[in-house]
Amino acid sequence: MEDDETVTDESDGDLRDTLVARWEELDGKAKPIIARMDRVRSITRAAADPANLETPDGDQPGRYGSTTPELVVSRNRDPYDNNEAVRSRVITRGELRERALDAVELEAKRGNLSHDFAEEVTRKAQDQFFGQSNIARHVLLTGGEEYQATFREYLEDPQGNAQRAALSLTLANGGYLLPFVLDQMVA
Repeated sequence: MEDDETVTDESDGDLRDTLVARWEELDGKAKPIIARMDRVRSITRAAADPANLETPDGDQPGRYGSTTPELVVSRNRDPYDNNEAVRSRVITRGELRERALDAVELEAKRGNLSHDFAEEVTRKAQDQFFGQSNIARHVLLTGGEEYQATFREYLEDPQGNAQRAALSLTLANGGYLLPFVLDQMVA
């Protein structure tokens, strides 16, 4: 319009003003879209750089560019539920280990375990050389709130027979185990 000599302000001014207003409106709507496209491009460039990927021991990244689990299943179960199956040894080693790891995590969240202690118990519950099932079984049998409360009662009154029987994990009531949150042998 500026280069055309037949266009004047008197005859075409309203059209020019309408076009300018429309251009400013569309430019205002386009700016956030352009800014978002720039951010997406920068993220894509960063993701394409292998130096920005975390891999264990220099291995190749996983299918989606990371080595983290592709699916995380959260269970809201009590790891100490049905400990009779643990006592009777009618539970699979896999479930025993999973429940023990859930128990360690639960006790750590409750503040009953330090981070280092929880890591060490987790490692031992998973490690077959430390008697995986024995450590996991110990965690489950001595970690529950009921067992810990009974253990506290025993410490307050060692002569109480009810506590002794409740704490015993043997058929002859011959002994009792230290709750795993206190047991340095576990960690």
